[in-house]
Amino acid sequence: MGTTRPHRQPKARLRMGSGGPRPPEMESKDGESRNIKR
Repeated sequence: MGTTRPHRQPKARLRMGSGGPRPPEMESKDGESRNIKR
């Protein structure tokens, strides 16, 4: 996962950390949450 897109690795971590108070819609828009779920 990290070898394919190192840019999404750090971003996904920040999004997951702030995914609590923030709605999942923002993650879906970025498309990062989709990669994490997969």
